[in-house]
Amino acid sequence: EAAARRQAEARAQQEAAARRKAEARAQQEAAARRKAEEELARLRAELDRQRGSEAAVE
Repeated sequence: EAAARRQAEARAQQEAAARRKAEARAQQEAAARRKAEEELARLRAELDRQRGSEAAVE
């Protein structure tokens, strides 16, 4: 019974560690997605500025 309890505790610790690792990965992915969205917005704004400049020249 004690051995089974130790095994269950070890399994619970492994599951908790895996959950923390998955949560950290999700946070990293969310941060990367935010960074990509910010870069996309910056590039779109730059493109709009360039198009505005070209329209002014014509």
